[in-house]
Amino acid sequence: MRRFSLLLLALVPVAIQAQVALERPGQYPEFRSISGLPGGGFGVLRNGTPDISGAMALSTPIGYTLGHDSFFLAGADTSNNGTFSFPVLTKRNGDVFPNGGNGTGVAMFGTTTPIGEVSATFELLSGQFNSVYNFQWTPKQAPESEQGATFSLGVQDIRGHGGTGGNAYDNSHTGWTSRSTYVAATRQVCDNAFVSVGVGANRFRTVFGNASYGFAKRFKAVGEYDGFNFNYGLAADLGRFNFYAGRDAHVIAFLGAVDGKYATWTLGFTF
Repeated sequence: MRRFSLLLLALVPVAIQAQVALERPGQYPEFRSISGLPGGGFGVLRNGTPDISGAMALSTPIGYTLGHDSFFLAGADTSNNGTFSFPVLTKRNGDVFPNGGNGTGVAMFGTTTPIGEVSATFELLSGQFNSVYNFQWTPKQAPESEQGATFSLGVQDIRGHGGTGGNAYDNSHTGWTSRSTYVAATRQVCDNAFVSVGVGANRFRTVFGNASYGFAKRFKAVGEYDGFNFNYGLAADLGRFNFYAGRDAHVIAFLGAVDGKYATWTLGFTF
């Protein structure tokens, strides 16, 4: 597992700082940027195919689940201010420190089963190697329900070790857990637009919602209310390349802001 964590760190800034305003018990700062859930930083179609034209969010769930033996790998960083931060090492008083914000790495796999789409995620929360596991399921839909809403059931941080205040295992004095179950529903409201709503426990204890709109080929605008504040940004499919055995990988980038003031970016690959 440690080797796999090192692989994800090649994508993610090795930064262990967090936004001061979010660094409090019950604020879940490690889960307020890229979610590590289907749709978080990349688009997903109703049938489970990863595609920029599908439903998309940043930190909130959607009703669609990644399927068809597909993968999503990504690195992300949320700054401590309105300027984008990157994994650059700087010297302070002769010592070297990571200069960045709140870094995250995501490795997700989704498959299609007789009962619907199922996805599982390994999510690396910081350079301290604290990590969580996420799971989501979208039940198989009847053909006649294609024009209606599609719903999912999931859990973010199955073990509950991600911490509610930004540090792993920081819940001992609060009695809280970062294990967060949820239900989400997504509906395609027109050719290029999707809307999702949901509610759950802990991180998702307040009603959340997101919307995404494809305003040009390979470009998408995303906005959400994550139960705490509003986040927004723009996503783009930067192109594709042959990954292996004739299978293409798409490069997906997202630039935006958490709470309207913390600059955030993600760079990922779907294949």
